[in-house]
Amino acid sequence: MLRLDSYFIFPLNQLAMTPEQIFRLRHKYLHECRDHQLKNNLMKLFEFTQDQYQQFETMLTDLNTQNWGAWDNSKWITFPGLPRYSLHQYIQDRNEKTFVTVKFDSDVKLPDGRQGRKFKVGGSRNYRPVCDWFR
Repeated sequence: MLRLDSYFIFPLNQLAMTPEQIFRLRHKYLHECRDHQLKNNLMKLFEFTQDQYQQFETMLTDLNTQNWGAWDNSKWITFPGLPRYSLHQYIQDRNEKTFVTVKFDSDVKLPDGRQGRKFKVGGSRNYRPVCDWFR
């Protein structure tokens, strides 16, 4: 991570700056730090191992059989490096099948090579939201 004092060749305490200049400099520094962090996050793609994939799929399948009001998010699976995710349950209008969608904050790669942020378990393949199957 970038440090503000390493951003300049000379020490900051020897600078004579107005408060507005300090504000602009701080804003620029924070913006560059955020961009640096985003680049690092984009370069790190989480890849499910076969075992992790099966555990996560089992969790999604089990959640699909429960009413969303009974979900206990403290039991949701996490792995080191797995991006944050949100889960939602829907009921299809036509046939009343339920399905669960999982939306990750960044792309993940499944063991079969598919990659994406949004997947679903259950329901019909063409029902909205149209996203890739997790299975």
